[in-house]
Amino acid sequence: GLMNSPFALRQAAFFAERLRTEAGSDPIAQVRLAVKLAFSREATSQETLHLSKLALEHGLGQVCRVLFNASEFIYLP
Repeated sequence: GLMNSPFALRQAAFFAERLRTEAGSDPIAQVRLAVKLAFSREATSQETLHLSKLALEHGLGQVCRVLFNASEFIYLP
Protein backbone atom coordinates (compact mmCIF):
# COMPACT_ATOMS: atom_id res chain seq x y z
CA GLY A 1 0.00 0.00 0.00
CA LEU A 2 0.84 3.66 -0.05
CA MET A 3 2.18 3.67 3.50
CA ASN A 4 5.04 1.28 2.78
CA SER A 5 5.95 2.27 -0.77
CA PRO A 6 9.54 3.44 -1.18
CA PHE A 7 8.27 6.76 -2.56
CA ALA A 8 6.01 7.39 0.45
CA LEU A 9 8.75 6.45 2.93
CA ARG A 10 11.20 8.79 1.20
CA GLN A 11 8.67 11.65 1.15
CA ALA A 12 7.86 11.08 4.83
CA ALA A 13 11.58 11.34 5.64
CA PHE A 14 11.85 14.59 3.65
CA PHE A 15 8.74 15.97 5.39
CA ALA A 16 10.10 15.00 8.82
CA GLU A 17 13.35 16.79 8.07
CA ARG A 18 11.43 19.91 7.01
CA LEU A 19 9.46 19.79 10.26
CA ARG A 20 12.65 19.51 12.32
CA THR A 21 14.15 22.46 10.45
CA GLU A 22 11.09 24.71 10.71
CA ALA A 23 9.64 23.68 14.10
CA GLY A 24 12.79 22.72 16.00
CA SER A 25 13.12 19.72 18.29
CA ASP A 26 9.83 20.05 20.22
CA PRO A 27 7.50 17.18 19.20
CA ILE A 28 4.39 19.27 19.93
CA ALA A 29 5.56 22.09 17.66
CA GLN A 30 6.53 19.54 15.00
CA VAL A 31 3.10 17.88 15.12
CA ARG A 32 1.24 21.18 14.99
CA LEU A 33 3.22 22.27 11.94
CA ALA A 34 2.80 18.85 10.29
CA VAL A 35 -1.00 18.94 10.60
CA LYS A 36 -1.09 22.56 9.43
CA LEU A 37 0.93 21.74 6.32
CA ALA A 38 -0.76 18.40 5.56
CA PHE A 39 -4.39 19.35 6.25
CA SER A 40 -4.40 23.18 6.02
CA ARG A 41 -5.88 23.46 9.51
CA GLU A 42 -4.82 23.57 13.14
CA ALA A 43 -4.28 20.26 14.95
CA THR A 44 -6.88 19.33 17.55
CA SER A 45 -5.73 18.79 21.12
CA GLN A 46 -6.31 15.03 20.70
CA GLU A 47 -4.26 14.92 17.49
CA THR A 48 -1.47 16.88 19.16
CA LEU A 49 -1.47 14.54 22.15
CA HIS A 50 -1.52 11.27 20.19
CA LEU A 51 0.80 12.30 17.38
CA SER A 52 3.41 13.84 19.68
CA LYS A 53 3.38 10.62 21.73
CA LEU A 54 3.82 8.65 18.49
CA ALA A 55 6.73 10.91 17.52
CA LEU A 56 8.44 10.32 20.86
CA GLU A 57 7.92 6.56 20.77
CA HIS A 58 8.43 5.79 17.06
CA GLY A 59 9.95 8.87 15.46
CA LEU A 60 8.71 11.84 13.49
CA GLY A 61 8.87 9.89 10.23
CA GLN A 62 6.14 7.60 11.53
CA VAL A 63 3.92 10.61 12.25
CA CYS A 64 4.47 11.80 8.68
CA ARG A 65 3.50 8.37 7.29
CA VAL A 66 0.32 8.41 9.38
CA LEU A 67 -0.62 11.86 8.07
CA PHE A 68 0.12 10.90 4.46
CA ASN A 69 -2.20 7.93 4.79
CA ALA A 70 -5.07 9.77 6.47
CA SER A 71 -8.19 10.04 4.35
CA GLU A 72 -8.13 13.80 5.00
CA PHE A 73 -4.80 13.98 3.17
CA ILE A 74 -5.60 11.55 0.33
CA TYR A 75 -9.14 12.56 -0.66
CA LEU A 76 -10.41 15.96 -1.70
CA PRO A 77 -13.75 17.06 -0.21
